[in-house]
Amino acid sequence: AGCTLRAAINESNSHFAPDTILFDIPGSGVQTIQLGSRLPSLFDRSGGTTIDGYSQPGSQPNTDSSVSNAVTMIQIQGNGPCAFDAMLIQSAENRVQGLSIFNVRRSIWVSGSAARNNFIVGNFLGTNATGTFGLTVQTPNAVGVHIQGGANGNHVGGTSSAERNVISGNAYSGIDYKSEGTNGNLIINNLIGLNP
Repeated sequence: AGCTLRAAINESNSHFAPDTILFDIPGSGVQTIQLGSRLPSLFDRSGGTTIDGYSQPGSQPNTDSSVSNAVTMIQIQGNGPCAFDAMLIQSAENRVQGLSIFNVRRSIWVSGSAARNNFIVGNFLGTNATGTFGLTVQTPNAVGVHIQGGANGNHVGGTSSAERNVISGNAYSGIDYKSEGTNGNLIINNLIGLNP
């Protein structure tokens, strides 16, 4: 019958095989999920999880070849860049799309050698659904996408317009790589440091 995003991630981690998390939050306009702590990690090694913000009614992927006209109707809000990260990916074949994640330390953190072939596409990372939010004080490690610890073969953005991320408004870098073996990751076709 439905549950919170936090509960849905826990369910997907405990379920054997791939999973898809869809949204249908009642009400018009952008729906805000206010976090009190980091969401559960995506760590299920029996199959990836797709978190599809574009399933929320009114959402629409980008169709423009130069800018982003994406309409995100699910925004995930934190408590500032010194508080906590939003989402940690530690397994393979996950897909996160159609979300706005902002006012957190790291919007999406991909870590460990098991974190491979993940797709982070069609999101607003660091800014809100309207693309107007931006942190103004520099804070170390407060990045849009952080890839580290041997994570490999991951995709941030893609060749299609619908896969373009807007990575902006973060308190530090848009994208950050760290650690030996963090190789073969593809960053393509994103808008970094700009509004949509």
